[in-house]
Amino acid sequence: MTSREFYQKVLEAIKDSRVAYTATLIESAGSTPRKPGTKILIYGDGSFCGTIGGGDLEKKLIDHVIHSAPRTPALVDFNLNEEEHRPSDPKMSCGGRVRILVEPLANPHQLCIVGGGHCGSELSRLAASVGYSVTVIDNRETWAGRDKHPAASRVICAPYDEIEHHIPFSNEICIAVMTHGHAHDEEIARRCLKHEFRYLGVIGSSRKAAGLFKRLREDGFDEHQLSRLHCPIGLPIPSHTPAEIAVSIVAQLLTIREEPAGGTALDSPPNPA
Repeated sequence: MTSREFYQKVLEAIKDSRVAYTATLIESAGSTPRKPGTKILIYGDGSFCGTIGGGDLEKKLIDHVIHSAPRTPALVDFNLNEEEHRPSDPKMSCGGRVRILVEPLANPHQLCIVGGGHCGSELSRLAASVGYSVTVIDNRETWAGRDKHPAASRVICAPYDEIEHHIPFSNEICIAVMTHGHAHDEEIARRCLKHEFRYLGVIGSSRKAAGLFKRLREDGFDEHQLSRLHCPIGLPIPSHTPAEIAVSIVAQLLTIREEPAGGTALDSPPNPA
């Protein structure tokens, strides 16, 4: 891959608000697969473009980046001398050492709102105001426009059965489901539960939540999967208007924002049995 092609991929990732990281080999000593200046682009789902030499070095780097999900530039050191290997070092015997600079490309605080109606409109505005990069997806053209979501980074009009093509699933993505129909909400929740995410919330009453969890259990979703789904969405505060509902959701998102990816700081009621 040429430098031009590499940076084109970087620009595309930024434009699409994908969770992604550039990793640049900045120092090397001894025998190493590649020399300083070599770059690789690592996406939040573990896929990548470019190479820093392949083999276990590349695999260990990708695993490290996906697991640590750095929010600021970070240095990673690897020892390629098999006699001095640490458990975190690649199983390679080149005999050298490398230092790699990992830089997050975009805002790590990503929120995808599925359903751009009144609640989605209020949520897109408030979430953006506290630092989220917001993507709004709706299957209705009238609600999938910049006029309804001026603070969003992206607004997409697409059928809900194509939702998986438009959400950049990773351990950093937060998803709020609030469409104009219960059936749509459930379909999207089922699709999202099969992927990796940081947070998944579905709007609805306690009665709606109980029915949703019952059907998901009957259809084979296990308790670990269901424990990741927050329905009713948001913190349990008095909220009735779209603006108040947006406040409860953003408050819930903020409780997990500074926690390590994969962890949770949520103090929500247990999922309905």
